[in-house]
Amino acid sequence: MRYLNSFLYIVIAASAAGFLSLEADAQSNDQRYPTPVTRSEVRGRIEARPVGDARLTQHFYVFDGEQGDIFVNIVAENFTGDIDIFIQDGLRLLSKIVFYADYQNNETGRVLYLRKRERLLLRVQGRTPNDDPASYVIKFAGSFVAVNAADFPDAPELPVITRSEPVRTEGPAREEARAETRRTETAPVRAERAEAESRPGVPARKEETAVVRKEEVPAKEEEETPAAPRGETATPRAPEREAARSAAPRARILKLVIEFTDGSRIERPMTEISRFSVEGDTLVVLPKGGPVRRYSMATVNRVSIE
Repeated sequence: MRYLNSFLYIVIAASAAGFLSLEADAQSNDQRYPTPVTRSEVRGRIEARPVGDARLTQHFYVFDGEQGDIFVNIVAENFTGDIDIFIQDGLRLLSKIVFYADYQNNETGRVLYLRKRERLLLRVQGRTPNDDPASYVIKFAGSFVAVNAADFPDAPELPVITRSEPVRTEGPAREEARAETRRTETAPVRAERAEAESRPGVPARKEETAVVRKEEVPAKEEEETPAAPRGETATPRAPEREAARSAAPRARILKLVIEFTDGSRIERPMTEISRFSVEGDTLVVLPKGGPVRRYSMATVNRVSIE
């Protein structure tokens, strides 16, 4: 009698250890790295998701089947979802079992017939309808074949992303970053300048330059008068001098000048500009009858009207 009680104790302890080991089995949620089924019974647990999270939890298992019938028995508790069995090669669906958490325990079974040995993929997909966790127990029999866990690689560990404070650059680092910004932003400015020079307004600018150069040439206030004969007093040309003094000064043409940090500059007569303004970090120039030009203030060194 004593030996019988000891034997029963050992059997109960082994069963409890096996049950705990089944509960401790990992549950893979990656189809590429399913959990190998090394026993004829699989136990899983699905935790409740936060309120507002409508995603479904997925668990993947892999096992083999010989030619013949495979018996599958499933008991689910507080589980809403479906359990699918596929042939892993090509993901051909063999059976789909749908569960609703209407009853305390839902139990059902399926019989699958295989014509040859196949590797099968089991997917448990669903969620709990309340704050209590869901659980399921799946038992296999018949031509079911357990697999060796060592034949399947473990899923790689995902990197842990931590939030770090932004690095503040000061001194030479900040100047280098600013110079890099200037180099990246001067290319569009050069393109716009080339486009502006190719517009029909360029001849007007040349005429304006010619006018300025003509004004810079010093005019002779007095022209040389021929020498008067001896004994006569030389008299200046009064009408021409009065006409020169009374001549009105020529009108000055104002220009909008934009100098960039790379040394380039754009000059436009104000007669061609409707308006210009600074909006945030952007210089906006609106020509008359032309497209709006926008320049980043980080690349602009000086804006003036000359």
